Amino acid sequence: QRQMCIRDRIVTFSGGEKRVFDASVLTGSAFKPLEDDAIFSNFKIMHGVITWMNDEIDCAPEYIYEHSFEYEDNTSPIAM
Repeated sequence: QRQMCIRDRIVTFSGGEKRVFDASVLTGSAFKPLEDDAIFSNFKIMHGVITWMNDEIDCAPEYIYEHSFEYEDNTSPIAM
């Protein structure tokens, strides 16, 4: 089983499936601003595509799915 790293993000797809996306694959000058966690965390979904910086940067859901792995939620709910 793969260990999660700092650039991993849990993503929920429209079908309800949760996967862990390794954001370190977003390389190159176009994605350089995403190295700033404040920018990376400030995203929106436009027509099913994740975007940052007023739609200047985007990433297709197919790419995110292909570069992600199954998320296993091992946490137990807290009983009250």
